[in-house]
Amino acid sequence: MSNQYGFDQASTTKVLAATDQASQQMTTLIGQVNRIAAEAPIVNRSASGQRLGQEATFWADRFTKVKNEIVELHGRATRMMQENVGTNEAATGAVPGSN
Repeated sequence: MSNQYGFDQASTTKVLAATDQASQQMTTLIGQVNRIAAEAPIVNRSASGQRLGQEATFWADRFTKVKNEIVELHGRATRMMQENVGTNEAATGAVPGSN
């Protein structure tokens, strides 16, 4: 189903699926960086190990915020697509002159 802006449901669905997959990959990456943050000070018992752990934690926190914003945008886009489908179905089902 196409609309005046050139988006159709199939294209939007592909974008949403790709966004979901990217979000899952980001979650995996955040977990890996958090492990580095925890292990660095243990493996490298020096100021540099402490610093590496702190910086990795800082990075993971910031990256998590970005990922959460992407997840929120994904949810908004999903709701918008559902509303668009519902509106199109309602408009298609309307009978001219029935008001």
